[in-house]
Order: sequence, then structure tokens, then C-alpha cells
Amino acid sequence: MLDLHKLISQAELFAHIEDLTAIQPYSGWRNSATEGEAEALDYVAERLGALDHLRSLGLDLERQSFHVYLSTEVWESRLFLNIDGQESEVPANAISGHRKNLAQALRFDSDGALNDAERQPLEAAGKGLFLRSAEDVQNLSPGEAAGRIAFLAFSAVDPAAAGAGAGAQHVTTLIQNGVAGLVL
Repeated sequence: MLDLHKLISQAELFAHIEDLTAIQPYSGWRNSATEGEAEALDYVAERLGALDHLRSLGLDLERQSFHVYLSTEVWESRLFLNIDGQESEVPANAISGHRKNLAQALRFDSDGALNDAERQPLEAAGKGLFLRSAEDVQNLSPGEAAGRIAFLAFSAVDPAAAGAGAGAQHVTTLIQNGVAGLVL
């Protein structure tokens, strides 16, 4: 007789969570319609397929496909800080591309090409520029941000704090000022 309690034990559930989070841990948050999501779906299908008692009850595993309007594949995101000559990697996630605006989503793609699975990594380096508010972004002098890595307080782009569209305008201002990279 199958012990169902063993299958839903806390240890077993945590083991599944660990397995799922180990899928492409280098690529940040797993977006829809990405290779990481496909791997996670394969994992779940494999686990469900191993539950023979479900088949004996007449249940079957069916995987459906559907179209997704827009998706962003984050292959890798890494952040290294150099403080007093000592380089350290700190945890970082990449920002996903825009979910509804194709032109804005392509800004997050290193080659600007749709529907490719080619890795074209980009690397940026520069001195840090700390911007603690939207006012700091607005008060940048010409050339001050060029080639630098901007560390921007999230409140400057958070729609709840900055207002709808204000965050995108602040990021656009930074891009126009030539930042090499942006860390929120």
C-alpha cells in the first residue's frame, strides 16, 4: 500500500522546492515561455508521471501548449563589486523585459533579435554612481553618469512611490546620460 503521507511530507515538499529552484539558478527569476520554465514543467511532469496510483485511478498526464505574447529569457545575471581593491560577487537578479511593449522588451535583449536562444552576453564595468532619489536623477549634470554604474534607489522607479510612468522616465534619463549599467 502506498503511504501518501510520505509523499506529502514537509521534507519531500522542501526537496521538490530545492529541485525547482536549482533549475537555471544563474538566470534570475524564471519568466514564462523560457527554457527554465520548460525545464521546470518537465520536472513536474516527471514527478507526476511517477505517481502510478494516479494512473490506476484513471488519471492521465496532459501537457498543453499555448501562445505567450512576449517573454524575456534571462540567461545570466551577475554583479561584482570592487571595494578597496577586493572584488566580491553579490547576489543579483536581472530585470525582465517589458511584458506588453515589444520595443521596450527588445532593450533588454543583447542582440535585439526576437525568438532566438543565442547567448550574447553583455558586460559593463564602471565606477559607481549612487542615486538615492528621483531628484538625484533629475539633477544629474551633463556627462556625470557617462560610463558609470548607477545604483538607483528602487523608490525612484516604483510606480507606487514615483507614479505611473515616472520610473520609466528616470531610467530613460539615465540611458540618455550614458550609464554603463543600472542596479536597483
